[in-house]
Amino acid sequence: MRGFSDALREELRGTGVTVLCVHPGGIRTRIVEQARVVDLAGLAASHEALSQSFAADARTSAEDAAKAIVGAIRDGRERVLIGPDARVLDWLWRMFPGRTPRWLVSLRRKRWQT
Repeated sequence: MRGFSDALREELRGTGVTVLCVHPGGIRTRIVEQARVVDLAGLAASHEALSQSFAADARTSAEDAAKAIVGAIRDGRERVLIGPDARVLDWLWRMFPGRTPRWLVSLRRKRWQT
């Protein structure tokens, strides 16, 4: 999405249309509770376990996310990171681009096994 947003922004430069790329971390919403997940293999032992894990990980309220997005639009920014987890992931990806995806998959697998 970031690459697409960057390309779209350049194509629209000078037209009066702006593009904001939002990088959300875990946002406290009911999305997992209301999701219809057919195959949980590799995600969690049960839908309840998935919901509990998401609730524990989601650190940013929907209201705070909305404020950050509106603020970024007002400021004319091209990119906004929502929540501390998004900032940590962004930093990891910049510092260790080849390793970060493997670390994240490994971390997630270990978490589901416990």
